[in-house]
Amino acid sequence: MKKMSMFLLFTFIISIFSVFMPKAEASQFKVQITATKLSIRSGPSTKYRIVGYYTKGQVVDVIGQSGSFYKTNRGYIYSWYTKRVQTTSQNNVSRGTIFIPFKVEVTATNLTIRSGPSIIYKVVGYLSKGQVVDVIGQSGSFYKTSRGYIHSGYTKKLLNLKEGPNEGKYIVIKEDTPILKGIDGVEDERYAVKGKTYKILEDRGTYYKIRQGATEGYILAQNAQIINYTPKEKITLAWHYVYNRDENKKYYNIKNPESKYITKNSVSIGLDVVSPTWFYIIGSASNLNSINVLDKADSEYVKIAHRNGYEVWALLAEFDADRAYAMFTNKSVMDRVINQVVGYAEKYNLDGINIDFEGLGLKNQEGLITFTRELTNRLKAKNPLIKVSIDVTKPSTSDKWSRFYDRKALSDIVDYMMYMAYDEHYKGSPVAGSVGSLPWVEQGINEILALKVPKDKLILGVPFYLRDFKVAQNTNQAFDSNVLKMQQAVDIIKQYGGNIYFDNNAKQDVGEYFDKDGNRHLVWLENAKSMGYRLDLINKYDLKGMSAWQLNFETDDIWDVVKEKLKR
Repeated sequence: MKKMSMFLLFTFIISIFSVFMPKAEASQFKVQITATKLSIRSGPSTKYRIVGYYTKGQVVDVIGQSGSFYKTNRGYIYSWYTKRVQTTSQNNVSRGTIFIPFKVEVTATNLTIRSGPSIIYKVVGYLSKGQVVDVIGQSGSFYKTSRGYIHSGYTKKLLNLKEGPNEGKYIVIKEDTPILKGIDGVEDERYAVKGKTYKILEDRGTYYKIRQGATEGYILAQNAQIINYTPKEKITLAWHYVYNRDENKKYYNIKNPESKYITKNSVSIGLDVVSPTWFYIIGSASNLNSINVLDKADSEYVKIAHRNGYEVWALLAEFDADRAYAMFTNKSVMDRVINQVVGYAEKYNLDGINIDFEGLGLKNQEGLITFTRELTNRLKAKNPLIKVSIDVTKPSTSDKWSRFYDRKALSDIVDYMMYMAYDEHYKGSPVAGSVGSLPWVEQGINEILALKVPKDKLILGVPFYLRDFKVAQNTNQAFDSNVLKMQQAVDIIKQYGGNIYFDNNAKQDVGEYFDKDGNRHLVWLENAKSMGYRLDLINKYDLKGMSAWQLNFETDDIWDVVKEKLKR
């Protein structure tokens, strides 16, 4: 009787405790830790104290969520450094693995929807840039949506993070600061440099997330200042001519006068992107095994450029029509070339590839489209943030130089299209004239836009060079011409006591002089005045920016005009 009474009392006490004790929360899903060492905090914010750590690879149960923090049975962890673990349904084993749906935003202008997870499947529709869609499955590099399959390389995953108060605003960097790969303090080689502006992708309080080149990372908020205006987001790019690999050194040897770009703060110059001429298709059309990519790149060049706030988009060139055709029409050769380019982009930590294929003729039109698509897909499968651009000429009737560019089809594939608005008058031109008079340049812009190339993809190519034409005594009939740098032309005109007048149609100064042999010369000068007119067209048509051929041919005051027109 006594034992029975004690048992009843114990049961009563347990039942009382069960009423007031907190019930264990059920797991909502599991995540795996992706950070080397992830802090566990007492509350859902970095302001709460650290109560422990999880290590990389650990799988933990998530029992709740507050903003961007997951709740576990030990405390709160930041969701960014985890990935959801797929689990098997206990109630319906036949369903197999459960896929955790998420949302993505389309980054391509027109993203193809296919009936299956490969480019061999038929096209069933398209998605437009900026559309947000639900991903309900994945197969390799393809996402499954309710309408079909899309390539993941042309999307960005939307995180279910609580939006901070400054997200979407713009900042200016107060002092050079390394970009962190994560808030654990691991540094990327890229820097956000003093004076550069960025859009805040995520506000973490102590840190801002930004995008620089082919990476997204974090900077300390204390090194940046919120600005109350939207900066001009015009790209300024210029090509660096590199004859061979050893020549790269002169561009970062501070004792060399040609080292005045990547060794200096990019904002101080007004130049965002350098495009060194590093990769060339080589070999013979008659020997398919010989067709490869010549590599002239330099890791130190990239590191120095990144340290000073530049992006590096290496140029890939091909000027041989027969070799191009041999590559385009042989899948194994094209795959080999593409594999090499993708490998170099990864090896050198590049931010972009600029495709410069010229003079290939109409027979290579479809091949160029296929090559560009395949290269772009492969690059973005490795890193969706890498930029791919292609260079095109002004539309004309020339099969060799113009008609082989299907500008609309190519613009649907790449991030940017460079309109090389120069060589209106060229070596061998029957008459002397500007390398790109303003009406001729503007006509080209209108013709390309009429082909439905988006204006936010079109970058205007401008010349930093000019041509000195030897002409007949009383006409503009040309016998010969030489390429000159801007200052060279002015010096030669002064040397021979020439005169300079203004061509109101071309919107350029023209120099006229007689050389020591009595030959008459005409030179349409490129200078700050002509550059101002060209850059005004970028703003008039709201184009994406400027690309210039080539660095070290311009005078220093050109960059003052660039900053005034495109950066302020």
